[in-house]
Amino acid sequence: MKREELRRYKMSDSQLVQLADKLKKSATRDLEDLADFGVLPATLIAFQSARDAFYNSPTDESLSEDVVIATQIQNAEKSVLMQQIRQISERARIKYGDSDFRFRKYGVDLLSKQRTDEIVRTGRRVQKVATEQLPELCTEGISQAMLDTLGILNNNLDELIDSQLDTIKNRDIAVDLRIMSGNTLYSMMVTIAAKGILCWLDISEKRYNDYVLSENHTIDGHIIDGQIASKGVVNASATGVSSGTVFRFTNTGHSPLNFYFSINPTDVKLANSVEVLPGASQTVTPSNIGYNEDTNATRLIINNSGILGGSYAIEWT
Repeated sequence: MKREELRRYKMSDSQLVQLADKLKKSATRDLEDLADFGVLPATLIAFQSARDAFYNSPTDESLSEDVVIATQIQNAEKSVLMQQIRQISERARIKYGDSDFRFRKYGVDLLSKQRTDEIVRTGRRVQKVATEQLPELCTEGISQAMLDTLGILNNNLDELIDSQLDTIKNRDIAVDLRIMSGNTLYSMMVTIAAKGILCWLDISEKRYNDYVLSENHTIDGHIIDGQIASKGVVNASATGVSSGTVFRFTNTGHSPLNFYFSINPTDVKLANSVEVLPGASQTVTPSNIGYNEDTNATRLIINNSGILGGSYAIEWT
């Protein structure tokens, strides 16, 4: 299993940026005093670059949108393929009957319950069997053109499966890069803050406090927050999660939100989700919302089915 990149900072991403801006302002003011501690103009230029790199990196919201779009395109193509499979297999059913082995070779009885990749395999089997039976099935309106269309649809969906998996993989990579960027920024903040504290120790309590990062800025666990569009879905980048983790979900918006673990953001599993109403909070363990360490360890989904946009805060320890 892939080793995930873990956050080294306990605050939310938005808090990290705000605190970085505050620290940069203090260090710029005190640059002459901090020079004796190795904080130079080049130091603050590099710090600003790290801050901007983190701020401009793709958010969970934008990354989730890419996955949702890829999944929606795949699902639309799957529906078209299933329709074509049924157009052919149902004519074979009429020709041969339910119990005839010539129809049972199609393997379409559980078509609606098959996974997407299984539907592609079923489509290929239907094309192969129907091609063999084409001389008999032409009386039912099945033509070579129908079988060729089925083959094209099979290939299209197969490619879209790969495309969606690539989008999910790219999302995971981008999340790791964002967390690495945040860790880099936080590491620089800690160094500058430590030098600021040392600079003003026993000299100025007010300026000393400007470099204290921990007070009122961290919690015992981790926190992320964000926005979610109307009818939107976000795959939040919660890291360092295990079966013993405790989540606290807070709905800071105006629409009810559902929280759950899943591989695809569009997979809504109400049996494994928790609904949090606007202004409310709820505490749960990962196992209560579909957590599986092997398949969806970092795929915490927030689903907004309401007509209003919303926002959320997630804490975990």
